[in-house]
This record gives sequence, structure tokens and C-alpha cells, in this order.
Amino acid sequence: SKEDVFNGNSYHSFKVLEENIDKYVMFGKIDPNKPMVAITFDDGPGAYTPQVLDALEKYGVRATFFLVGNNLAESKADTLKRMVELGCELGSHTTDHTNLHNVSTEVGIKKITDVMDEIKELTGGYECTTYRPPYGNYTKEIVNTLASQGKYAINWSIDTLDWKNRDVAWVTEQATTGITDGDIILMHDIHKKTVDAVPAIIEYCLENGYTFKVLDENAPAVRNKPQN
Repeated sequence: SKEDVFNGNSYHSFKVLEENIDKYVMFGKIDPNKPMVAITFDDGPGAYTPQVLDALEKYGVRATFFLVGNNLAESKADTLKRMVELGCELGSHTTDHTNLHNVSTEVGIKKITDVMDEIKELTGGYECTTYRPPYGNYTKEIVNTLASQGKYAINWSIDTLDWKNRDVAWVTEQATTGITDGDIILMHDIHKKTVDAVPAIIEYCLENGYTFKVLDENAPAVRNKPQN
């Protein structure tokens, strides 16, 4: 059985059940025997997000966007709808990039779900099932409560540190060096140099036999992969 299609060492970066594979395909059948990766973007939508969508559409791949509530507005509705049309996944990154360690369970949950509600309104019905805790910080209480509602926390396994070094070559190298089956790549579509690096990252992955997935709504909460 390929119950865990995405499986890296002893950590599950994300998981797609074999019987659900088809609904994660945009441009044809994805071969579950090929290595798979997910590219994810935090902190948007921003001025450069449409450029990311152009690249995704050009190469026929999808990504997951974890959106900050403060960056959402009626003027961003077309961008969000285009994400949905391209088969991308939209998730919450809290209303204001809150460190969930610093707020109560009730407040933390509201900051996550308020964004999900706004995304649904702006897109005309998209239902978010995933969120990314800012800084990768979460509490068991928040994760468990939301999981009981079918909403799951997703962190990452490759951090490009693109906020720290805004250079196309740097971001490309960080995203692709040591990449393995099931990796989740973290980037930020609010940085121009990151967005400029996206085509090269996609091309590298495609040339090396990777296919792209969005994150499974049935995935369990995951921790960051331990850093060497």
C-alpha cells in the first residue's frame, strides 16, 4: 500500500492517501512513483504574487499560499480567485503573523479561522483546511482543537531563509540543495528576489523528476525537519 506517498525518513512532511491522489491533479495524472515536493509561500498576498501565479501557470504546477489576514482586501479577490482556478491551495497564516506561543488558545484559534473565513468570502466559497503557524510556533491545544474541526497545521522541511538573504541565486540554491521526496519548501511571495527565483526552482525540480503537490487536507500537524 502507498498510504504514505509523502514520506521522508521518520518524518511525514505531508501525506496523500492513495485513494485521494486524483483530486490533487491539475494537468493530468501524476505518477505516485515519482518523487514529489510542495512549494509554499507565506505572508502574502503581495505585489509580486501575480508573478508567482504566472510562473505556476506557465509550468503547469501548483503551490500552497499561507495568507496573512492584514494583507487581504477586496482588491486582492481576483488574485485569490486565480489561485483557486490554477488549483493552488490557500491557507491561513493568522490575521497579523501572530506568534501562537504568546496568545491564549481562544485568541490563537480566532486569528487563524478569521483568515479562513475571509478567504472564503473573497473567493466565493473556497474552504481552507490548512494553516501555517507563524515562526513554526504552535501549541498542542491550538493544533488539537483545530484538528478536531478538520483544520491542520503545516510547517516545512526546507527553509530558504529568503527573508534573510534576498538574492535569486541564494534562494534557488537553498530551495534545491539536498531536496528529497516529500519536502515542503518555504518561501515568501512578498520578496521580489524570491519571486524571481521561482522559475529556476520549478525547472530544477522538473528536470530532476519531481512532481508538485499541494498539501493534503488530511495531513497531520508536522514539525520542522531537524536541522543538521
